[in-house]
Amino acid sequence: MSLTAEEIVRLFEEDARARRRLAELLVSEPDIRLAIVSAALREVATKHDLAELRGELRAEIDELRSEFREDLRRLEGRAA
Repeated sequence: MSLTAEEIVRLFEEDARARRRLAELLVSEPDIRLAIVSAALREVATKHDLAELRGELRAEIDELRSEFREDLRRLEGRAA
């Protein structure tokens, strides 16, 4: 009897201990560990990313403030 890939995946889904053992085996191999870390690092936000996002958010907030002030002036003009 041979197992299909789908059956192997199902077995790992059902057995948390086996999943942990597989993960331990994989990260004990330097090449595999490096590949996992490299892939994870591509998903991590850097300080530069955060600084860029902060600048974008500040620009949007400033624009909203400007629009709000303009709307407020227009409404005050109508009330006078």
